[in-house]
Amino acid sequence: MIRSLKQKKFRKQEQAFVVEGEKSVKELLSGDFEVRKVLYTPRMWGTASTIHSTECVEVNEHTMQSLSSLSTAAGILAVVNIPQREAGFGHKPELILALDRITDPGNLGTIIRTADWFGVTNILCSEDTVDLYNPKTIQSTMGSFIRVSVSYVPLVKTLAPLKSDYRILGLDMKGTDIGSAKSNVRKVVVIGSESKGISKEVYGIIDEYITIPAYQDNPYRRPESLNASIATAIACYELTKN
Repeated sequence: MIRSLKQKKFRKQEQAFVVEGEKSVKELLSGDFEVRKVLYTPRMWGTASTIHSTECVEVNEHTMQSLSSLSTAAGILAVVNIPQREAGFGHKPELILALDRITDPGNLGTIIRTADWFGVTNILCSEDTVDLYNPKTIQSTMGSFIRVSVSYVPLVKTLAPLKSDYRILGLDMKGTDIGSAKSNVRKVVVIGSESKGISKEVYGIIDEYITIPAYQDNPYRRPESLNASIATAIACYELTKN
């Protein structure tokens, strides 16, 4: 069953996912996630011996490696129930990220980790964005998935009602300099996929398109675009520093 959780259809069927690594498991156990059990190897006995809130099972290194999604198993993992969360905000955060068709699990995980660093606690994802509970995504968040709320929603229907309280900004190569977007109004920043950009449906409800200007003006002497997670990090920095 644990091995099957590497695939989305079985995560959905079991309503569970796997978290690997000592730091992430410790953070997880201190939060409000429901942990089914913890598996550990003898070298992680010191950590496992301090866990009293859930069942702990010792396995050998070979078994742990067969369960792990990492090239070298961390020696401890937790099987966790997927929380049943409803999309929505208990308050009106100053900045919300909206991800449109992000398909790389590493990028999604890094974006979540970046959001956590800048105090952004809400991320909206289009329904065709890569699964939050993909092992590569969870690993890339480095534990930040515990603190950042990620919701999968129909983006257009979800963003449209926010327009009365938020300015909807879209990261786009043809947008205006991001420096002009600094203001005291609440913002939603939409980040599209690197290969396809923002979808036509979402494009139509954006109030302003912003870009991160390249240092090099000559398009033939620079990359075609920024990585989505790097662009998100720069946008978060620019829009939160003042």
